[in-house]
Amino acid sequence: FQVRVQESTESLHKNYFPQLGIERSDLWITDIVKVYLYPEKHLKNFPSSGFVDTHTLFPQIAKASQDWFLRELDLCNPKLIITLGEVAAKVVAKTKPLLDGVIRDLSYGSGYKVVHLAHPEIRRRNKDWDRRTLIHLSNLAKQIREYI
Repeated sequence: FQVRVQESTESLHKNYFPQLGIERSDLWITDIVKVYLYPEKHLKNFPSSGFVDTHTLFPQIAKASQDWFLRELDLCNPKLIITLGEVAAKVVAKTKPLLDGVIRDLSYGSGYKVVHLAHPEIRRRNKDWDRRTLIHLSNLAKQIREYI
């Protein structure tokens, strides 16, 4: 039996946490929705009957999950929320620009701060996003000390 390590999780440990000067133990990591979002490339592996395209439905699923997410925030009382990827940022932000590494007030909830960064997968596949995210991480690292 071998545990599968997701590339995006490995990337967080190598390409986000050290650059921000944070440890895994400083964090509470969660998903906005608790269902797996199948990428389109995986759809071919499933029969067409009965399959729900969760990726396309993400905005609706996230909206339906918003109460759970807010309760989780209230329980954890995070000092700073970091979203990864445009899909999650759109659900949480309600404003633009997205994925710019700027700390803002959360659009709902009670006084939380949020910053939106590129998802590790887009950084892996796109060198321009990797370059931009490195700049955002560097700028964010200077500000993050007051939150951890």
